[in-house]
Amino acid sequence: MDLRRTIEAIKRAKTDANVKVLIARISEPGAMANVQELREAILEFKGSGKQTICFTNQLSQEGYYLSTAFDKIYSNETGYLPLSGLYHRMLFFKGLAEKLSLDFTISRNNKLKSFPDLILEDKFTSEYKESQLNLMKELQEMMYKDIAVGRNMPYERIQSLSKFGPFISVEAVMNGLMDGISQALTKVDEPAIVDLSSYGSYRSLLSIGKDKIAIIHVQGEIGESDGESDASPIVMEKAFRHALENKVKAIVLRVNSPGGEVGAGVKIRHMVLEAKSKGIPVIASFGNIAASGAYWISADADHIVADPASIVGSIGVFGIAPHFGKLLESYGITNDELSTGDNAFILDPFNPTEKGKKRMDLEIEEISNQFEEIVSKGRRMPMNKVKQIATGEVWTGKRAQQLGLVDSLGGLSTAIELAKQKGNIKGEPQILDYPRVTFVSSLVSTRNSTLSVLQNPSLALKRVSESFVKELTKSPSNPVK
Repeated sequence: MDLRRTIEAIKRAKTDANVKVLIARISEPGAMANVQELREAILEFKGSGKQTICFTNQLSQEGYYLSTAFDKIYSNETGYLPLSGLYHRMLFFKGLAEKLSLDFTISRNNKLKSFPDLILEDKFTSEYKESQLNLMKELQEMMYKDIAVGRNMPYERIQSLSKFGPFISVEAVMNGLMDGISQALTKVDEPAIVDLSSYGSYRSLLSIGKDKIAIIHVQGEIGESDGESDASPIVMEKAFRHALENKVKAIVLRVNSPGGEVGAGVKIRHMVLEAKSKGIPVIASFGNIAASGAYWISADADHIVADPASIVGSIGVFGIAPHFGKLLESYGITNDELSTGDNAFILDPFNPTEKGKKRMDLEIEEISNQFEEIVSKGRRMPMNKVKQIATGEVWTGKRAQQLGLVDSLGGLSTAIELAKQKGNIKGEPQILDYPRVTFVSSLVSTRNSTLSVLQNPSLALKRVSESFVKELTKSPSNPVK
């Protein structure tokens, strides 16, 4: 089950007289924004007077954050609870680039577009450090205040305990962070237990309406591709076309993306505008992240919804062009050139040029101005205010709402309700997902929970390295946002 179906099943179970208890086994539920959406559904279930029980083993802080929405939290003897603060680490490749004799032409419109720092710096800049620490402190405060309410403790107590974490299960129980040591219940123990995914599938068949809402998922980096990426124009064009062919009454643009290439973002934004031109309301729903190019494609939505912990913003542009001449020369490979024009080699892949730098600066400035105009028009925001926030900085969804970048706080369920209102839909609509949701995640079930790649250091390191190599070979004529 994906996040939407999991939440829908919990909400249906809340009003089902045959359901008495919600039992969950939690491991790694993913980033904070997803956790907040799940917590809200579980708290609503609790509010109906029904019991909730959670079993855990090895938890992340996000996993513990989710578990505190339940009445009771149990762990086995080897349980582990890392309530110890948030951390953030980046790898810097400046030294590697120097050793490889790699040159770069780099342009950006502000210092908080931080990706170029990976090759320009050997540590965090003071501007980035201040911005990121503010973001982390806000996220931690948000999380710890909710944990305090869930565990019926003062917020200051949670703050104090976090200085002594992580905890083994016995320590967590002694400090009131968990309720006891126990193994998870299974169908063997209690035959009346029904898996949430099976329950959700059965219940959804009982409530299919005539009117339709499309949820178009913009997942991952936005870029031109052969269709493998869920955030490519090829995939998005098919998704919007299918939505229109099915005569949907509204579209929810579900965004989980850090941004990407300008050209791809331009195409996807025009798909949003085309849908609106046909009288179809578009509601943007921000998941874990909607930054840079992801905000570019969302700014024209009729309404923008974000979780309080969504990462939003990064309004700005940067471009990177690598030059391999010195690297090749170090291996005895030389090159010569002929041209019929002075600017034929303006962005030479072998050697940086002053003309090339000026050309890139002009291009970045133009695209930055376009970005600001899109935000100003889409958000009906004065240009002087847009320029104040177009610093490349990212904010929480809560802060983004205060800045006018988000209309309301809430999850995908909130966005669907708004889509029903905007589309004049009565009753329960059919929900059509495009592209088809391919990841399987029993976030709350009696069997297992999601696995978060962000909690796997070796995999995270591998992905950062792959991203660096990909950026080195990115076309300089197609900057990234």
